[in-house]
Amino acid sequence: MSFLFFLINHTYIKQKNMNKFNQTIKIEVCVDSIAQKMLDNLNVDFPHRELVTENIVGMLLERGGLATLYNNLNGWEDKIDINVGDFYLCPKSELSTYREDDKYAALLDFDIEGVTYRKIKVVKVNRFVQGDNKIDVEYPYYGRDQKVSTSTIWTNHKLFKGLPLGWRNGLWNVPETVATAVAMTE
Repeated sequence: MSFLFFLINHTYIKQKNMNKFNQTIKIEVCVDSIAQKMLDNLNVDFPHRELVTENIVGMLLERGGLATLYNNLNGWEDKIDINVGDFYLCPKSELSTYREDDKYAALLDFDIEGVTYRKIKVVKVNRFVQGDNKIDVEYPYYGRDQKVSTSTIWTNHKLFKGLPLGWRNGLWNVPETVATAVAMTE
């Protein structure tokens, strides 16, 4: 009888969607607790587990990256959903174009809703780089010699504002005017 009551009541409960929280918080964690968690994850039969734990935690504490170890020990991974070889439209403000001849730069740039973009290519993704700049991108620029050259710059994958480009069914997956401008730079 109580099982039937649960089924009847369960069908009338309306599912509410949870609100999204866009804020972040900072949590302080004792370094010794991170070291202990790592030690607990190493095989007890491993004769040098204390020494290895001390060295890894000590180096990460000195050089940075201890927060990544803490996250990994708790099963959290910083995923980067960008692949080497991907093309993006990136706001020009994120690129270092100080050496560019402004007279010819317009040939590589195009505007979308008031923002100047340039086509970039992802050449390296390294989630182990210290700091936030984990994506190395290559972009063209017009040099003072009026020739197109390429340069690279590391960018922050969390703040990356590039619009992904892809060739699907013979078309770029961006507006037609942008696709025309991108195709001209190839």
